[in-house]
Amino acid sequence: MERNPETTRLMLLGLQRLASNVLSDATRGTGALELLPLGETFVSSEADPAYAGIPVGELVAESSFPEVAWLLVHGELPNVEFLADFQTLLVQEVAELPESVRRVVAELPMHACDAEVLRVGFTVLAAFDPQIDDVELHSDFGKTTRLLAAAPDLVAARNGLEHWDGDHHSYAARVAHALAGAEVSHDVEAAVDAMLIVLAEQSRDPSTLAARVVASNGGDVFASAAAALAAIDVRIAERHCTRIDSLLDEMEQVADLEEWLERHLTSADQLPGFSADSGPDARAAALDPLCTTLAGDAEREQTERGAKLLERLAAESIDAHPTLLWPLARLLRYTGLGPNALGPLLMIARIAGWSAHAQEEIRTGRRLAAIGNESDERRAYVPLDDRG
Repeated sequence: MERNPETTRLMLLGLQRLASNVLSDATRGTGALELLPLGETFVSSEADPAYAGIPVGELVAESSFPEVAWLLVHGELPNVEFLADFQTLLVQEVAELPESVRRVVAELPMHACDAEVLRVGFTVLAAFDPQIDDVELHSDFGKTTRLLAAAPDLVAARNGLEHWDGDHHSYAARVAHALAGAEVSHDVEAAVDAMLIVLAEQSRDPSTLAARVVASNGGDVFASAAAALAAIDVRIAERHCTRIDSLLDEMEQVADLEEWLERHLTSADQLPGFSADSGPDARAAALDPLCTTLAGDAEREQTERGAKLLERLAAESIDAHPTLLWPLARLLRYTGLGPNALGPLLMIARIAGWSAHAQEEIRTGRRLAAIGNESDERRAYVPLDDRG
């Protein structure tokens, strides 16, 4: 496929501007490079999942994704005025993607994964950002806001959808519309909001490390998010989600579900969505009420009863407990979004977490780098004709 010259020019411009931000030492800390592992972060606790000290389960029950995004980046919950302004920006900041950006996304080959689509989209958007050369901390929150605002439209453009004028709807409704291609019910909107919350922060995985290293060496939020997207493979999670969806398919077909489950409960390794390596996941438990509600809406109450039976039998028989993917796969099934929606949801949600990690590094002014043992071996160059 022949690429439009203007598309190529914009991609190169975006890459050049991101590179110039990463390589600039004039505006950030220029001290000695620090070695990994990273320092402490307020963002998450693996033993008891929490954002800035607030249990994720409470946030799912009481909060919204915009409020959680603010919490992750600022470390404190917003007041009424700040939250209202932030929510307005998230649905109105990008009235419509620039046509050049939409064209770049549309021209990507169909085999390009969702992470590649967003990474390219973020890179090109950087060329249009009004604060791209501003490296002050407050401007990075503005960039985070614009990335979050643009992400649903990038997904929609990838799916061949026009811009949705949903200014009076929530951010979760915009994301759901981009994934479903149509306006969704209030319950589906609530489920998408909850999934965005539990996916917003995954602690120090490779994508988080990439975001931190880039930010600590002068990159802004655009550069950090692009680096994080290059370091994440959402297809792994989507494949696990598909396995769970297939299991639910089988469960819906059998007559004696308990007998069928007992025959299949041999080990946690053979049971997608479960693990015997850790205890119950508080995030999974927080999504259970939504699973019940959405199952009723989709007339899949029997499926949900089977899922709860499987949880009980797995705990009793092989001491295995649901992972976060277990309720996520059920919600994606009941909402009709399907397993392949997990990738875009994960990446949109992670913009908030990546930004929080990046801005922690920006505040410290330190520079991170990994080191290894350098070889002292030296060899003579062998001319090409003598190499056999």
